[in-house]
Amino acid sequence: MCPNPTRSQVKSVAQKLRTVWIQAAFLEPSMFHATLYAASVHLDILQEQETNPITVFHKGKIIQLINEKLNSKGALSDSIVGAIATLMVWEVSYITLFYTFFLLM
Repeated sequence: MCPNPTRSQVKSVAQKLRTVWIQAAFLEPSMFHATLYAASVHLDILQEQETNPITVFHKGKIIQLINEKLNSKGALSDSIVGAIATLMVWEVSYITLFYTFFLLM
């Protein structure tokens, strides 16, 4: 009989990423809004909703916070880079999936 590892013993890459992501989201406001933006875009795509004020709010907040960091003299943190990447990926996903769906109908 094989030993059954407990949940705390199993540390997959996905689990580690979730842990790091959530920690960053709570520590860095731009990453927090990027996470909420990603969730909101995902729901917009599922609900076939083109303009959602919640999505627009979080997108605007990410851009504002990123611009503030870029204008400061300090180095960019990994969380800021993560927020930029999240914004980019979901923006492309939204445009690609949403508009392709409507163009094909």
